[in-house]
Amino acid sequence: MIIFEGRKYYKDGGSGYYQSPMREPDREYLHRAVWRKTYGNIPHGWEVHHKVADRGTTNVDDLACMPFREHLALHKETHRANGRATVHHTRIPREFVCEGCGNAYMGVKKRVNRWCSKRCANKFWNAKA
Repeated sequence: MIIFEGRKYYKDGGSGYYQSPMREPDREYLHRAVWRKTYGNIPHGWEVHHKVADRGTTNVDDLACMPFREHLALHKETHRANGRATVHHTRIPREFVCEGCGNAYMGVKKRVNRWCSKRCANKFWNAKA
């Protein structure tokens, strides 16, 4: 836990970022708060990038503010250089099978890829109720 400007931030084990608690309505990342305190507001559509591999760093010299597209392109290049897949960033369509009608359909990977349409999803939820 880190306290910054009187606010508590906890390290997320999955992502490695420090975040304020979920129960707070204005939840934010610590690195964004540090940037805002040092340089002012972050422009709409811009992101704060960690120049070093440690996502938990709060040193403002290790952070850079850049447009979303530039930030995305930078990470795509880093992933390619490290031989990692870029499916998350490119959203490549792939085939799924609908649990409602059994038909194959194309889509991008999301948290839930179970149905080909809202109609099939509604059938499932209405039958369950």
